[in-house]
Amino acid sequence: TLGILAWALVARDFRFEYVGQYASRLLPWQYCFSALWVGQAGSLLLWAWMMGLLAMVLGFSPAVDTDVRDTAFGLVMGNVCFIVAVMVFAADPMAPSLVAADDGAGLSPLLQHPSMLIHPPIVFLSYATWSVPCALALAALGHRRVDANWTHMARPWAISAWTILGVGLLLGAHWAYQELGWGGYWGWDPVENGSLLPWLTGTAFIHSIMAWRY
Repeated sequence: TLGILAWALVARDFRFEYVGQYASRLLPWQYCFSALWVGQAGSLLLWAWMMGLLAMVLGFSPAVDTDVRDTAFGLVMGNVCFIVAVMVFAADPMAPSLVAADDGAGLSPLLQHPSMLIHPPIVFLSYATWSVPCALALAALGHRRVDANWTHMARPWAISAWTILGVGLLLGAHWAYQELGWGGYWGWDPVENGSLLPWLTGTAFIHSIMAWRY
């Protein structure tokens, strides 16, 4: 599904409603492709795919406590199912256009920037990665195994998610400085804060599990 929508955006197939909303014939192909994560429906589709892939990695990874790992796998996949349900009932990325137009609306000029090609996917990847240590913590609580074993499993995922989100924040700040005209690298925009607060919370979480290990 993700590949079909990506190809439809690049090919400007306006039979899809989503393509008509965010692509146009005059828009360069790379920005048509980036429209995949501009709208809510496309973003949810990308997010679900990322979490599904990471859940598979978690499911096949070695673990000191397989029960906690398997339960965490189920929790992440449950989250994927929830997002899929939202797409099915409220934000279908594959919805057909009632009338196929000759051209689409395209992207806002503010979004036609090289950072658009990499910044949002990195942020979504970090959110998807954060779901794994969260699921491991819930699984450990559910199994009443709140020893240090689950922290050993969660630590690599948490550090990876924290690092990826940090890179996304830096790219977003650079984009804001170049394109959005706020006069600085940070404008305390709600979208920026929506990434900063998880990063700060993740910093505290990593420190906590490091102390928990000892």
